[in-house]
Order: sequence, then C-alpha cells, then structure tokens
Amino acid sequence: MSSATRCGSRSGWQGVYDELKRAAKVDVRAWNEKGDAIAFTCEGLFARAVQHEVDHLNGRLFVDRLSVLRRQRLRKELKAIEESYADLSAATQRPRRI
Repeated sequence: MSSATRCGSRSGWQGVYDELKRAAKVDVRAWNEKGDAIAFTCEGLFARAVQHEVDHLNGRLFVDRLSVLRRQRLRKELKAIEESYADLSAATQRPRRI
C-alpha cells in the first residue's frame, strides 16, 4: 500500500510529505500497561499508523524510509524548515543564570 505520508513529530514538518510504501496489514505482538502479552491484526490506515509509530519507537522518521533521490528532492525544504526553527529557538532562549 502506497500513500502520502507526513509527520507532525518535528515542528514545521507538517507540510512535508511524500509517497511511502507500507504494509496494508500487520500482525502486532506487544505488552499492555499491565505487562500482559497481547496480539492483534490491523489493516488499512490503522496498520499505517502503527508502522509509523513503531518507526518512532525505533528512532526513525518517515524521511529515513525514502530513497536517496526522494530525500534529496526534499532536502532544501527540510533544511529551510530546520534553519527557521533553529533561528526561532535561538531567539527565544532564556539567558542562563550563572
């Protein structure tokens, strides 16, 4: 299954998206909040969301799954976003007390 994917986990990336292939159906094995093993199958949008969130748990962003060519195509846009947020972050930092 391939569809447009975006990620709101990084500030400013809400407008950044690209096509990304993911499984249409996934089997999940996990532990619940009580520590009990659980298992379920999810399909469609729920399956995509689960895969997206598991990527985050593993330290990956959706752009990490894109081909080199597609990442290069988005590079300018991502760099501009990161620079604008770095400038904003530096401008809004509180002075440190000594």
